[in-house]
Amino acid sequence: MSVRVRSFYVVGLATISLACVGTVDISRHRSTMQILERVGEALGEHRIKNGTYPRSGEVELSRILPELATGGREEIKSRDAWGTPLKYMSSGDSYVVWSYGANREPDIRSEGGPVPEFDIDIVYCDGHFWQYFEGFGNLARGKRDNPFVTIGTSLAALKE
Repeated sequence: MSVRVRSFYVVGLATISLACVGTVDISRHRSTMQILERVGEALGEHRIKNGTYPRSGEVELSRILPELATGGREEIKSRDAWGTPLKYMSSGDSYVVWSYGANREPDIRSEGGPVPEFDIDIVYCDGHFWQYFEGFGNLARGKRDNPFVTIGTSLAALKE
């Protein structure tokens, strides 16, 4: 009888542990989405003042932070909720900022949109989420072209 109780107890703890991990990941995912939205607001303010977004190939967001004014609001974070540096790329007319997500690996899909994998990259482009976990609903506003292709093409044209 005591063996069964111990086995049940261990299984119960494992279930509780898994539930807690899922809650922490959801919290980090939401927090990262808020960070990306805040970065987007600061980029929008920069564009209003300067006529363009800071131009850059793929870099860590921290490299362009000095160009972004906070407007007296909270500091702009350069890392996601998992502690990984955020990435940034812009042609000046369009921008994309992204997190490598829970798995901290690059895994951006060419079609974007809501995806079933929770640990996939979170991508924010020109004030809209382009790729994110589908559990947060449909945050995309209409079908958009792949921002990496669009910006990459624009950046290539700048180099010519």
